[in-house]
Amino acid sequence: MSGAHIDDRIGDLLLGDVSDAERETLEAHVAGCARCNQELMQAADAFAALALALPAEAPPAALRARILDGIKPPRLHAMMDKLASLFDVGRAKARDLLERLDSPSEWMPGPVENSWVMMAEGCGPAVAGAFCGFVKMGPSVTWPRHTHLGREFMLVVQGGFKQEDGVEVHAGDLHVMEEGSAHRFTIFDDEACISAVVVHGGVSFDDGALDLGDLVK
Repeated sequence: MSGAHIDDRIGDLLLGDVSDAERETLEAHVAGCARCNQELMQAADAFAALALALPAEAPPAALRARILDGIKPPRLHAMMDKLASLFDVGRAKARDLLERLDSPSEWMPGPVENSWVMMAEGCGPAVAGAFCGFVKMGPSVTWPRHTHLGREFMLVVQGGFKQEDGVEVHAGDLHVMEEGSAHRFTIFDDEACISAVVVHGGVSFDDGALDLGDLVK
């Protein structure tokens, strides 16, 4: 092609309607042919001017929604690595667990009014034998005073709470309670609190009428 001009292929080249092999050949010709190089530059300018002259057209709503949904990070994406570390799982598993939080059918009633519990199956060997899951509590709910029969790790993924000693725990914080320690806390007023928890040994509520049943056994 080095001896012939490519006038009839300039449009195809600009539109990408050529194979990789053809593109390589055409571009090599343009690089060595001043006339075709000039024709290509003029055609590119014309294409750009035409694009600017055309009225903007909004994409269909359904298409726009699919595109935006595909590029937005999942809810609570910032918690993914912390959750993966807490449950000893990969990022894909952590992402799946975070996405399940928005499904009402995944939650079961908790021991306190306006509280819910969700199990996290398939966690890693580092937390074998512990209860791994999520606890959700509505705004202003108080989780009654209880004693930890083993170590507890609580990662707040949404909202937060204030302990009876005044200490506040916010989203992103990892709160650790040692075996034998006891506390009571109240959820902030502005939104529900969701925490990922790893509980070793269970808990004992001061109110004997409350318990977590088989969840932490």
